[in-house]
Amino acid sequence: PTKIATHIHDDCEARLFIQGSATFIIGDDVYECSPGSYIEIGPGVKHAFDFKGDTELKVVRFFSQENNWVANFCPD
Repeated sequence: PTKIATHIHDDCEARLFIQGSATFIIGDDVYECSPGSYIEIGPGVKHAFDFKGDTELKVVRFFSQENNWVANFCPD
């Protein structure tokens, strides 16, 4: 599995899972995501995730503003 550390974005982010699975931590909530799952993350909301299994993860990511998808990693 691959972990992406806790971070925020300056914009809303939405994800539609196409292939594979991942555990998303959004604030204090944990979501198990698989194909067909859809999540939304508000601007400035801390989140992290772990990719699971041997299947490549494919998602469609949506942002409302160009160039605001950059991750701003949070100190531990």
